[in-house]
Amino acid sequence: IKWSLLKLMLIPGRHPTAYFDYSFHVSRAFPIMSYACQPTHPALAWSAMGDIKGACVVLNNYDLCPTVTMREIISQNRSALKWIYQNAKKIGGDPGRIHVTGHSAGGHLTAMLMATNWKQYDLPFDVINGAVPISGLFDLEPLRISYLNADLHMTKEECVDVSPVHNLPKFMPPTVVAVGGGETDEFRRQSRIYTDKCREHGFDVSYLEVENHDHVNVVGELRNLNSPLTSALIYQMGL
Repeated sequence: IKWSLLKLMLIPGRHPTAYFDYSFHVSRAFPIMSYACQPTHPALAWSAMGDIKGACVVLNNYDLCPTVTMREIISQNRSALKWIYQNAKKIGGDPGRIHVTGHSAGGHLTAMLMATNWKQYDLPFDVINGAVPISGLFDLEPLRISYLNADLHMTKEECVDVSPVHNLPKFMPPTVVAVGGGETDEFRRQSRIYTDKCREHGFDVSYLEVENHDHVNVVGELRNLNSPLTSALIYQMGL
């Protein structure tokens, strides 16, 4: 199997530091796994996702606060997913089988992608077929009232607008909310409250604590094909 690795600008001329990478097979339409990748961790993401065979893997990069706002970061990832859908066949993917995942800040972005009104982007409402947010933050109020807001610059109104617990979608694909069993109480609480909120609205959402892994190394479980985290992704994509 021949694979290619390319790097393209996400929004040429608008945010020159935002880009995404993708790997693709040259002759088949694979399910697409879009991974919201922190700009400082592309090598880690490629390493983590590299053993998932039979999928077209896309890494969405994005700008960071305080250079841009949280709203802009979310917008960049939404634009990336639109590009993925529109160019799926060119990169060897199936536009009808797009899945999303991400770790930490990427977990938050995964949830916000699901919260998108895709009709405003001229995309099908069910463009996302499955999701696995990993160790995400779903209520950003604790960040807004902390020292971190010196860089985030979130107002109370914006904090509500960019918090997944306050922006549940009308349609939600099968979702696994994952978090390391050894993470802090707050990270596990965040994943639980998002899971509970989604279930209250009748969505098909599972909660997964991944053994005793902490916030840093839980994403490394994607290299372990026997891990329940990797199994969840592979099952969602039908691989």
